[in-house]
Amino acid sequence: MDWFAVVFNPSFPYRLAHMATAAFVATAFFVGASAAWHLLRGRDNPAIRKMLSMAMWMALIVAPIQALIGDFHGLNTLKHQPAKIAAIEGHWENVGDEPTPLILFGWPDMGREETRFKLEIPALGSLILPHRLDKQVPALKEFPPEDRPNSSIVFWSFRVMVGLGMLMVLTGIWSLCCGCAVGHRPALVQPAQSVLVPAGAGAGAGVVAGLYPGPAARGERTTPTTRRSCSPWC
Repeated sequence: MDWFAVVFNPSFPYRLAHMATAAFVATAFFVGASAAWHLLRGRDNPAIRKMLSMAMWMALIVAPIQALIGDFHGLNTLKHQPAKIAAIEGHWENVGDEPTPLILFGWPDMGREETRFKLEIPALGSLILPHRLDKQVPALKEFPPEDRPNSSIVFWSFRVMVGLGMLMVLTGIWSLCCGCAVGHRPALVQPAQSVLVPAGAGAGAGVVAGLYPGPAARGERTTPTTRRSCSPWC
């Protein structure tokens, strides 16, 4: 195995930036959760308040940057590992030239080759991934069964990662708006602090969930495009 090709492939800069930024986001919430824990126990002093303020400002700034990097990473994966994208989206087949819907929730069934009980938004998949309504997201049925990643695993791990990421952004906005970081409003501060304590653990769970789609999808074999440009480990 060529380990240089495994590490330094077309997805390397995106994965590096995505995980490095995730470390900043997770650290911000670990610090914020620690500060909130102290404040909830009456240990209110300028140092603890500064700790909470810095953590929430960091989260509010870095989390949207993480979303932007994730979008670029998705476009890179769409180009070099289309089967992985199809598995993450739980998308089995395209209908004519119709834009691809975004499946919010469902249960990908690898045996029946369908995503059961799905809740989807029409055309949103084409807008999020190719960013064009006249483009479609690759479908799992376009690949031989032996080349398909296990969609039931990566489908949910990806949604856990995205869901926790969105909750972290909203928590940061809420904390700042209610006064946790930019003022003192007693009626609103304590509820936000109570949410921040478990958010610290949620940040760690989000990082772990974000790590899983890559390894879980590495059973995918390379397509002709991938063979020329990318290790199957990207």
